[in-house]
Amino acid sequence: MVKNLTTPGSKTTLYINYPEKRKLEIGFKTGNVYLYCKVPQEISEDITKLPQMVSGEFFNAHILEKYKFERIA
Repeated sequence: MVKNLTTPGSKTTLYINYPEKRKLEIGFKTGNVYLYCKVPQEISEDITKLPQMVSGEFFNAHILEKYKFERIA
């Protein structure tokens, strides 16, 4: 399942993508792209359903320090 979410109103996030099973790709306006591993599909779906102004708060609370990640760009 691939889900893209462009977040033009966000100060930092450019897009969110769930391209592979349990991997969440998040690109930032700085040009950095991170791949978060073993993220449940429900989490990726929840963040894409949120209004742009709260998706960053959700990311900080539910993803940022809870899943291993690697910078891919």
